[in-house]
Amino acid sequence: MKFLVSLLLLFPLITFACSNTAVQRELKSYALVLSKGELLEVAVYFPSEVEKAKASSTRVAYMKNNKVVLWVATMVETPYQLENEPKFEGYSVSYLVVNAEKINEIELAVQYSFPTDVYGGVTMCGPVRNYKLSELLSEKL
Repeated sequence: MKFLVSLLLLFPLITFACSNTAVQRELKSYALVLSKGELLEVAVYFPSEVEKAKASSTRVAYMKNNKVVLWVATMVETPYQLENEPKFEGYSVSYLVVNAEKINEIELAVQYSFPTDVYGGVTMCGPVRNYKLSELLSEKL
């Protein structure tokens, strides 16, 4: 019985620590095509902070028949436009070069990490936000 009660007490903490659902008050993620051609240069903008966790990595997956064919990490950066355009405040960015014909087959996962001092040095898994590149390109800021 004690084990069951202990397990139930941990459940809300686990749910909070590893969330993957966006909250309404989060900044809206979107993508912009920076240069066109057979290969598109794309900037993907997403919230720098989610649930007090900072964006730490972006993973890009090339999907074929709902299976991962390629999965790579990209850098998370501060938008260089931040100095001149306040609309980028609160966003981080990752840059991709993608074959224009494969846009519908690209998915992204942004991983967020909590600072080590938030939970007294205890490392917990942070939130994850999953996106389809085709949907991000259709979003408007």
